[in-house]
Amino acid sequence: NSVPIQPTPLTKPIVLPQIRKGRTQAFFRAWAPGLQSKGITQSDFLSFIDNLNVVATKSPPLQIVDLAGGIIALVPHAWFNVAGLAVSISAKLGAAAVSKGRTELYLREVNKKLFGPRGLKVSIASTLATREILKVPGSLPKLASLSDETFYINTAERALRAVAPYSAHLELDVPPPTEQSTMLAKVSAKEAASKDRKNHKKVMKKRDKAGYKAEKRERKRERKEAK
Repeated sequence: NSVPIQPTPLTKPIVLPQIRKGRTQAFFRAWAPGLQSKGITQSDFLSFIDNLNVVATKSPPLQIVDLAGGIIALVPHAWFNVAGLAVSISAKLGAAAVSKGRTELYLREVNKKLFGPRGLKVSIASTLATREILKVPGSLPKLASLSDETFYINTAERALRAVAPYSAHLELDVPPPTEQSTMLAKVSAKEAASKDRKNHKKVMKKRDKAGYKAEKRERKRERKEAK
């Protein structure tokens, strides 16, 4: 009789960096096979990431502090206990953890219904806080060094390689987002573009105002010289 293959247990935190810096940038899509030991399927986990990306990009002001260089940290509760971080985790995440808003509500719900019952907790933290949790030596760079192997991969993948020895194994070859997620993402992209246009108008208005003041000062100087 064949013996069923047991899923690899999840013994290290799962980390997913943002694709690029910025408050409304999406998080990297990947699958952690170790989640199978917790009864979480690849489809469930990718749906979680896709929905988080939609919620985050749609949040009017995105209520997450220090999301530049942010990372999703999905950490087994047992790992915290072993590492002696169960009490201090909130303090370690500090201001870089999730603040108010839709993203917080979404994470609260998935922690309550999906991750919490399985002994997991998902948070959004800064790169620095995540490296502290993973116990990455401070001397190590945040990104894998450029080489023939890493030259053509993106920044998010270089960030993953840098913490690979300290975090759970990830599979990067995953199915694309579902049609629904893609449609929602398009709506989010429109909202983000609208914000960009508004910000551009503000910047141009400030530049025009600064130019007007400079021109006014120049005319005043010319009048003084003409006297």
